[in-house]
Amino acid sequence: MARKPDDTVHLKLRLPERLRAFIEKQADKRGVSMNTEIIDRLGHSYAAIKDLNAEITKAKILEIADELRGSKATPMESLEKELERLREESNAKFLALQASFQSTLRLIDEKLAGAPAPMPPRSEQAEPAKGRKS
Repeated sequence: MARKPDDTVHLKLRLPERLRAFIEKQADKRGVSMNTEIIDRLGHSYAAIKDLNAEITKAKILEIADELRGSKATPMESLEKELERLREESNAKFLALQASFQSTLRLIDEKLAGAPAPMPPRSEQAEPAKGRKS
């Protein structure tokens, strides 16, 4: 059965402990769950990218229209050329965002480097030896 867009999906996620601790700290500051913090941050990131892409697309369409008015190339040739240029520009912007994300992770890592190590989950804590009397 296919999922519906408004279904809530359980997702198992692996991330570095320092990033998890950072997310937890930010969630505590806002008084929300880690789940809400992650969803909000992802939503804001994708919304910002979508808004940026919409603005770029609008500007490019206006630019293409201006070029078509004074160009000897066919509209299809102009559009294909512009599409290729936009692909290259989009790829460059993606790489820049990726580098920025990596840089942010490094900053978080550096900031949390001095933080005390988190307590291991209860199941991983050493249990006293059974059958021995102290």
